[in-house]
Amino acid sequence: MSQKTTGLYQLIGFPRIYATVQRMLGGADARRRMVDTLMQPPTAGRILDLGCGAGDILHVLPPACDYIGIDANPRHIEAARSTHGSRGRFVCGDFTVAPTLREGGEDLVIMLGLIHHLDDAAAVAALRLAYDLLAPDGRLFAIDPCRSPNQHLIARFLINRDSGQAVRDEPGYRRLAEAALPNFETVVRHDLIRVPYTHCILTCRRDERHP
Repeated sequence: MSQKTTGLYQLIGFPRIYATVQRMLGGADARRRMVDTLMQPPTAGRILDLGCGAGDILHVLPPACDYIGIDANPRHIEAARSTHGSRGRFVCGDFTVAPTLREGGEDLVIMLGLIHHLDDAAAVAALRLAYDLLAPDGRLFAIDPCRSPNQHLIARFLINRDSGQAVRDEPGYRRLAEAALPNFETVVRHDLIRVPYTHCILTCRRDERHP
């Protein structure tokens, strides 16, 4: 992992503090807009969440989805099991444990803020693993903070203080995807949360011509 874990950054590892920060930034509304307009999850399919945190995305995912969340922070997994244990399965570990849980066939793999916590080699490995676990016509959806020319000063200020130490610009995320995925799209958004902020969204659909 490529992230800051000392000083004040230790506090983000506590689910209640992380959730408070997310609420201040309009996290709940942002998640709902992201799911409805960008992620578009299957109504009753299999969803694998790599880097799931406390599983708060489940608030806005379809109730009938078959969900597994994986996160390396045991506090987040404990909170997820306590809050959402009836809706999904939560496993403590890094993304590499995913193939031991299901053999693939995921309709959607999501990586919400994971890639900017990984160095290049680990990020490419995570993207390859996610693609390999997709069902035919399954979809990968990843979103991370992004550096961008002429971005708002507030966005730059917040991103410079992110605990993830591998925040990239769009070309940087594209280079990772080019090393891992046979096809993909990226888009930069500046309007997903309450305050000025920049995200890069990476999507990929598994094509049967590229097993």
